[in-house]
Amino acid sequence: MTRDEWPDWTKWLLLEGLIWSTVPPILGVYMIGTGRTIHRARGDDLEGILTIGKAGNLNNRLRQFWRCASNANKKGHMAGWRFQQYQMEQMFPLHELTVCWRTVPDPVTAAREEAILLKEYVFEHLENPPLNYCASWAADRKAAMDV
Repeated sequence: MTRDEWPDWTKWLLLEGLIWSTVPPILGVYMIGTGRTIHRARGDDLEGILTIGKAGNLNNRLRQFWRCASNANKKGHMAGWRFQQYQMEQMFPLHELTVCWRTVPDPVTAAREEAILLKEYVFEHLENPPLNYCASWAADRKAAMDV
């Protein structure tokens, strides 16, 4: 997966100090990364993607991730909670985490795009991004049928 393959996505932005008013409160898909290369089971992930997700409200969902990732005992975002619980900041400092997103018109498109991104990631690296504990298999099957 290279950045050129993601039309209509924002640039990678640092999560720390993100101006939250620039994150739309609408449907979308997002990726949170490290800002550096991660060695994977097969090859290198040049974007350093930690998680791929979808949101009914991008602003709320990304705030939930940040609160969970930066504060022990916070709940609301499983990937953020796992980041904090497994002390991933030792390897991937919070101040280096980046985010990019793309808005979508409806929940079906959000689920489909999340599934496609996860599937492409697994095909390329033979594993999920570190904070994605599972993929949406129902959305994945639907995406496969639509191709």
